[in-house]
Amino acid sequence: MREVSFGVKTRFGSNLWSATVLFSSLIAISAADFFSPAACSEASRYSIQCSALSDLIPAKVFYPSSTTYIASISSYFTQQSRLAPACIVTPSSTLEVALIAKTLKSIHDFDPDRSLFSIRSGGHFLVAGGANNNGGVTIDLRSIKSIDISKDTKIVSVGSGSLWKNIYAKLDPMNMTVSGGRVSGIGVGGYLTGGGISFLSPEHGWACDGVVGLEVVLADGQIVYASRNTHSDLFVALKGGSNNFGIVTRFDLELIKLGNFYGGTILYPISTLPQQLKAFSAFMDPSTFDKKATMIQAIAFDKASNIMAISNTIQYTLPVVDAPAIKSFTSIQPQLINTMRISNMSDFVSAQDSVQPLDTRVIYATTVFYPTLALLTKVCDLFMQTFDQVQNVAGITHALVIQRLPSTIPGKQNSLGLGPDAGYLVQLSLSTSWSNKSDDHLIDDMAKRLLGDIGVVTKAANAYDDFKYLNYAASWQDPFASYGFANLENLWKVSRKYDPTGLFQTGVPGGFKLKPTSG
Repeated sequence: MREVSFGVKTRFGSNLWSATVLFSSLIAISAADFFSPAACSEASRYSIQCSALSDLIPAKVFYPSSTTYIASISSYFTQQSRLAPACIVTPSSTLEVALIAKTLKSIHDFDPDRSLFSIRSGGHFLVAGGANNNGGVTIDLRSIKSIDISKDTKIVSVGSGSLWKNIYAKLDPMNMTVSGGRVSGIGVGGYLTGGGISFLSPEHGWACDGVVGLEVVLADGQIVYASRNTHSDLFVALKGGSNNFGIVTRFDLELIKLGNFYGGTILYPISTLPQQLKAFSAFMDPSTFDKKATMIQAIAFDKASNIMAISNTIQYTLPVVDAPAIKSFTSIQPQLINTMRISNMSDFVSAQDSVQPLDTRVIYATTVFYPTLALLTKVCDLFMQTFDQVQNVAGITHALVIQRLPSTIPGKQNSLGLGPDAGYLVQLSLSTSWSNKSDDHLIDDMAKRLLGDIGVVTKAANAYDDFKYLNYAASWQDPFASYGFANLENLWKVSRKYDPTGLFQTGVPGGFKLKPTSG
């Protein structure tokens, strides 16, 4: 680590001259440089942002006619995210991100109504506007994708534009891993700042708990390093606080020893549902808890194949076949497909990637509760009742997904507000994809009714928990309110401290925004 003359801890090496030049540019920026009566009269509402960025880093700004712009838009996970920003900017260094932030802040300070931008890592944020926008600037971080392992092999530093498949590919040969994504094409940035559930969560907690430091560009262009010892308030806020405080350009992640392990997916006919729920209820019993075992159970209807089935995606993070914690699932018959095997992390996340919906419209919605067999049965009955509402929707794939919430790890800090027994809660997610925008309202209304009905039965059973996992939440849910008043108030304090003019609240309106507390 080198302390450069403008007081920013970074690792520029021989690029110190570039750092000096870029930061000289930052100091020189002012709102007056970007605005003139003639320019304002001719520009569209947000195009002044693109013009300013084009003047500063012309090789990194792309407009709708360019192949880079088109490729970026077409690579988003869902149709809802394939919006039309006025331009896309593709920084390849933290310093360029700092220059972009300083530029956009100057415009925001001069006239907030001319400021609109989004921040993209992998492009899987499902809430509209979370990683893209119409008419503004999208900052595409995918060129910031370095993966560097520390000499003592305790930390891996990854750029925010990295994909999990590339990280695992580097770590697997070393018999090492990190708490990270379970789908190979997911990006690092949104996943970690939203919390992150991994195959290691029963033992190591939320993926964000494995973050030991973050390089962050603040609204005014400052680059800071947030960790337990420096900017510790920002460090905690970014573990669950999403895109509300700055632009993270690097995550330093704790390395974990892991070789090959047992896992895969089993597909069953829907007739096995009673056995599945009984096995899942037993799996969630605290007396049977095994920190090596994870299970994702999905009850799904797929219109294209006209199949209603149940899938269990099972991982046991040791090379042990049919350990007692998972045997109740692997022994259920009949089985339509069985891919259980001993393999590595790269293989397992690649398999998960292959079953993700492509070029569709998608909604997630989420809730959490303490499970019993009777309650799981009621919840599944409610889900089954929605089939009549959606079965004629073009391209529909309709799934109810249940899994264990990550464990709370003593000594680890995040902003999620969960207690010590969180690992005994069920994380329920509705996951529905479809083809046509004309069906959006129907799907959205169905999801709201279903989650409302599930809330009624879980509250009646005194099993409901307020927590809403941000990365699985629908746009009409409020994850931050579910963190508890104290955590929400801390998030607001951090926002006011590091972004006093509210650039990341109003200039970045997409995703989940902080709402004022009454305290």
